[in-house]
Amino acid sequence: MAEERVEQPSLGTETVIAEFRPSYKNYFCKGWGWWILLFTLLVVGIPVLLAKMLIDKYTNYTLTSQRLKIARGIIRRRFDEVELYRVKDVTAEENLLQRLFGVGDIRILSAEVDTPVVMLEGVAGARALREKLRGAVEEMRLKRGVRQLDVDHVP
Repeated sequence: MAEERVEQPSLGTETVIAEFRPSYKNYFCKGWGWWILLFTLLVVGIPVLLAKMLIDKYTNYTLTSQRLKIARGIIRRRFDEVELYRVKDVTAEENLLQRLFGVGDIRILSAEVDTPVVMLEGVAGARALREKLRGAVEEMRLKRGVRQLDVDHVP
């Protein structure tokens, strides 16, 4: 900002000290701001939250000694399963809020053609469940005599 000087004979030189405008933060401090925020939360936030809760209610994961079964969907149900001996890697992921609430996501990499990556989102006790899943995978591999062979592709 260039400093502007205006010469006035009796007062001397006038200098601009600062330029400013109303802050957007004021919208939430007075008047309409709180109503707009409340309206937005009620009209947008609550329906989105209810939709997510409904989707989660109709999502089921079942871990058996041989497979992980996944059922999803409200109107159109989808049933997937991953054979445990085909699982390559299991990762538990938790962000800060998930850690505070004791939930997390589990990412499964498998050799399945249809579903090479499976995400189990928002499960309670994700780290402990990851260990159960890992143990079941190892047990099934031993029973079936399956070993994982990683081959690097050399050009």
